[in-house]
Amino acid sequence: MIRPMLGVSLLMLVLAGCYRAPSQLPAVERLVGRSTLVRIACLDANGDGRIDGGDARGVHDITGDGAIDGADRAVIEELNISLPNGRPAACEDEQPAPDWQVSWPADVDCAGGRGGLFVLAVGGGAVELDQLDKAAGVRWMMSEIGVMLYERGIPHQLASVAPGLGGTEHPNADAEAWAAAYMKAQLRLAPCLRIVLLGHSHGGASVTALAAALEEAGLGDKVLVTIPIDRVAALYGGNREAMPQDVPVFNVYQQSEGPFTGRAINQPNVENWDASEEQGPANGQEGGRLTDLNHLNIDNSEAILERIRDRVLWAACAEGWCR
Repeated sequence: MIRPMLGVSLLMLVLAGCYRAPSQLPAVERLVGRSTLVRIACLDANGDGRIDGGDARGVHDITGDGAIDGADRAVIEELNISLPNGRPAACEDEQPAPDWQVSWPADVDCAGGRGGLFVLAVGGGAVELDQLDKAAGVRWMMSEIGVMLYERGIPHQLASVAPGLGGTEHPNADAEAWAAAYMKAQLRLAPCLRIVLLGHSHGGASVTALAAALEEAGLGDKVLVTIPIDRVAALYGGNREAMPQDVPVFNVYQQSEGPFTGRAINQPNVENWDASEEQGPANGQEGGRLTDLNHLNIDNSEAILERIRDRVLWAACAEGWCR
């Protein structure tokens, strides 16, 4: 599926089999350049091998606003994450192998009725989010969603977390705990925020677990939509069974290539889309000619992005935010 605004000449190239999707890495590079990058294991400020409330005084900027304040400390106070090997030594000079990426916060005014979106993207195997080819597909999608929100005048914050944190005792479960703590803290500060969760492969398992956790905490109505893409729970060490019961889920999957494929989720709150007939770039995030969809290029597909972007826009407009 090609957006009409791409033009007749491009459509003709696609129909003729000559279209080559461009590389998505420049979009990821721009996103990284506008983001704060953090290695979560570096937040063990007191060096006791845990990230918890005892580290709140020495916290970094983790909300992306350039300041270290109560908004940052509120996240740390929610956590209890163990570091078997302690705080990485390289943290003294840098944020090595960052596993949290966050843009400037959404400019919301809850008292004045101006809400906004928090969009979280979780890749299938990323740890080093300063590397452009890690979680490139979902971060490209998130970047494009951000462009759309900007054009519509909708305040938003974009963030990505690795599906497994580096150096923690339970990498997948700890990534879930981190993201849940961040969102809960942000919602306390700005109840007019709404959340979009987007994840590929193991990231799909992560975002359904996050949606379920927010629902359990009484915050399910804050999640506009959860979008797992070719969700894979095999070998995932987090809450692989968790599935929200009320939060809207747009479940995207393909069955044209194995062994890792998503599947339909048979629940009333889930809209399933078997996208097997769509196409993606042969070289994934590097672009290239269009070919059959598979597990590795489904999150690089312009056709998949188009449907996801429309789904997010519909949800945002239903909140009355579109202009």
